[in-house]
Formats: sequence, C-alpha cells, structure tokens
Amino acid sequence: MIMPRRKTIVKKQNMIVQQAIRRPEFWIGVLTVVVLLGVSLYVGINQLKKISQTSTVGEKVVSPVPLTQAQVQISPTPSVTLSRQVKKLADTSGIITTVAQENDNFWNISVRMCGAGIYYETIRSMNGYENKSLQKGDVITVYCW
Repeated sequence: MIMPRRKTIVKKQNMIVQQAIRRPEFWIGVLTVVVLLGVSLYVGINQLKKISQTSTVGEKVVSPVPLTQAQVQISPTPSVTLSRQVKKLADTSGIITTVAQENDNFWNISVRMCGAGIYYETIRSMNGYENKSLQKGDVITVYCW
C-alpha cells in the first residue's frame, strides 16, 4: 500500500519540477546564479593575481618607496612604549602628529605611526609635500585612513 502512494507523490513532484522548468522565471534565476558565480570567481582570481604579483627579493618585500634601515631604540622602561601605544589607540580621530627623524620618508612614517606603509601618499599630500622634500625636525600630521 505504501508503494502506490509513494508513486503518486513522486509523480506530483515530477509535474511540479516540469512546470517550474517551463517558466522563464526559473531560467532567469539559474542564469543569475551562474553569472554571480562567474563574477565571484573572476574577482577572486584577479585578487590572487594581484597578491602573487607582489615581488620579493630574498625574504624582503620590495616597496615603491626606498626603505631606510630602521633605527631601533631600546628603552629601559617598557612603559614608555606602552604609553605611546595607548595614546595612539586613544586618539580616535585617526590624526596623529609626529616629528620627522633623520633619513625619514613618508613610507617609514606611515609604517611607524599607522602600522602600514599604504598611507604614505595621503600623509605626503595632506602635509603639502608634493613638491618639497621631508627634512629632519619637520612636524608632520599623520592621517591613518
């Protein structure tokens, strides 16, 4: 007795599927899903290509701005460094002021103050240094956004 009822249910399901396949809305939905998958794959592959194009020399990443040797200052009290970090985190505006050091450039300032070198163009242009060079002692306003 179970088999005839099951066959009836399967037949109804087959009819519903056949009716759905005949509707244009079904094919529009299928096409939309295929296009979205294709676009997602295309964007993902391009992102992977961009990542793989980052050139490295040895184990050093080549930056668009010449990097200078970092000057490491060892502080006898770690609380000084910690207080600078807390002060930096407490500044929610994203604007920080610093003084340029010897052999400093905007890439180094961006890395030192923002944690990444990607902000160097913003820092340079917002401080009006498009046509002049950075000098030791210059007060620079850093924008980390």
